[in-house]
Amino acid sequence: MAQLFSDLIFDYTLRNVALGSALLGIVSGVLGCFAVLRRQGLLGDALAHAALPGICLAYLLTGSKAP
Repeated sequence: MAQLFSDLIFDYTLRNVALGSALLGIVSGVLGCFAVLRRQGLLGDALAHAALPGICLAYLLTGSKAP
C-alpha cells in the first residue's frame, strides 16, 4: 500500500493520470447534475453520437488511432 502512494506521488505519468481522472470525475459530476436539473440529459448522448462520424473520418484519413 505504501508503494502505491509513493508511486502516485513520485511517478510523473501516474500522477498525471490520477489527477486527470479526478478532475474529469469532478467536472463530469457537476455537468451531469446541471444537465439533469435543466432537463437536458439526452444532450450529452446527442453530442457523443454527433462526434462519432468525425472520429471515424479522422481514422479513415490518417489510418492511425494516435491523437
